[in-house]
Amino acid sequence: MNTNLSLVLGALLFLSVSIFAAPPDSSIVIPPLLDEAAQKKMASAGQLRNGPADVSKVSRVGLAKLTPNDPNRHVDSFPKPVAVKSEEMPVLEKNANGLFLKAESEYAKKDEKLSAFLTSYYLPETPKVRTELTEEEKSKVRISLRPADDNLKVHENIIFNKIGQRALVLDLYTPKVIAAKPWPVIIMVHGGGWSGGTHRYLRSLCMSLAAKGFACITVEYRLAGEASFPAAVWDVKAAVRWVRKNAKSYNFDPESITVAGGSAGGSIAGLVGVTTGDKRFEGDGEHTEFSSKVHGVISFDGANGWVGENWGLLKNDPWLYNEGVPLFHIIRNNQCPPYLFVGGGELIAMWLAKNIPGSQGRFIKFRWPHAFELFDPAKDQLVTLMADYLHAPR
Repeated sequence: MNTNLSLVLGALLFLSVSIFAAPPDSSIVIPPLLDEAAQKKMASAGQLRNGPADVSKVSRVGLAKLTPNDPNRHVDSFPKPVAVKSEEMPVLEKNANGLFLKAESEYAKKDEKLSAFLTSYYLPETPKVRTELTEEEKSKVRISLRPADDNLKVHENIIFNKIGQRALVLDLYTPKVIAAKPWPVIIMVHGGGWSGGTHRYLRSLCMSLAAKGFACITVEYRLAGEASFPAAVWDVKAAVRWVRKNAKSYNFDPESITVAGGSAGGSIAGLVGVTTGDKRFEGDGEHTEFSSKVHGVISFDGANGWVGENWGLLKNDPWLYNEGVPLFHIIRNNQCPPYLFVGGGELIAMWLAKNIPGSQGRFIKFRWPHAFELFDPAKDQLVTLMADYLHAPR
């Protein structure tokens, strides 16, 4: 860890660094994390944003402390994912082939909930927005709707993975005209506190990115009410493998796959990116003859240094809990793919951006409130930022 940065973080009331025993052959240095008092102080000073009210039940605690002689300090395999009883189980419907998919009524219900949330949280009269945006910006805030674009090709409800009779789907958006070179791929992971939301939330963002020359995918994953950690990571990795399997059919570039997401989706995307080669995170999905490696991660206001206990991870099992935190894997493995953080000042993100091995991390401050990928004009600004970043030589 950079000494000067450590001094600065210490001045910001971070907890002291702790060194814990790790799996054989390595040791883990956990970086300083904000304690609750420091978070409250910074939040009141406008330096650290709180999340939306409807995910306030998510426990925002950082890496759990480990004892040096903890006999359970390394988890060779994860418990089988199960439904988290405190979370809502999605409604599923059986199709003509006997597969169970998320019911259309479920999508309609989630869309209605999202609309109500954004309307109450982001309209100009909302206090949180009033403190962060100019009057002109507030007057332009609106829910980002699915754009009409005749130059795009749309493939929706593609089944990419089956777990028993449960089928997961993705939506794919590409330019209509086949390019001379394969398209770089972006796999988008929606947020929702590990237990809410749907992949359709990100249709507008995906279509806008496809218009910039990308093959953009928004992917379904099992929420906590259906399957606990690490099922969501397994599902997104299955989508990565599906991309490689179908690269020629859809003109994908299998050597340019980025996974991106916001909030809890940023956490899941991060785990997909930083656990390459870790068989525990491959899961029970299909297309296992293909790699799930990705070439970059983009996290917008994602949970990088903490994880919600509602994902089925309990603090009384600290090592397993830490396995759900992208930061833990970055430090343990001392490596990760290029990692872009876009957000409003999460200090963990800034620490990572400055300390990721090989200068693979970058932090871009973004003024808009949490979940900015879901409303305009923030979404349009995010699209430009992402396209410029991904098209730039590295």
